Amino acid sequence: MVAGSMETIKIYAEKTSNGNILREEVPVEKLSNDSYELLASPGLALNLAKGDRFRFVDENTPVEVLQRSGNLCIQFFSDAIPVAAIRSIERRVAEELNGTVDGYTERNVVITVSVELGFPTIEQVVGELAIRLTWSGIRETSMTWTMA
Repeated sequence: MVAGSMETIKIYAEKTSNGNILREEVPVEKLSNDSYELLASPGLALNLAKGDRFRFVDENTPVEVLQRSGNLCIQFFSDAIPVAAIRSIERRVAEELNGTVDGYTERNVVITVSVELGFPTIEQVVGELAIRLTWSGIRETSMTWTMA
């Protein structure tokens, strides 16, 4: 691909307990031969957030972060997340955190917010969202915080 164009690449997400490598396909803008800017926070890969610039060697090696964007990637994981809950999360994230929902499945939601909001504000809103998900009858709701 040509520098400045949008594409997707598979990046290293983690090594599973049986030794297999889990990869995640993410949208990126190619900056040079081996460097990219992430266009959406990842749903599985850790240590990255939307806007981060990184060097990509291959899909079997974790990426090397070159420049942080100042964004925070917050990943919610659960047994099941109803579409109505996702819509509620989208509204609250946009209204209260000026953030975005970058992706979701029936089992996870990924949001991006600016770290400039401060951790007390972010933690309060995200904590309330997690409690609301639990009250919605969703069992075993948990969060993984990844700051980038």
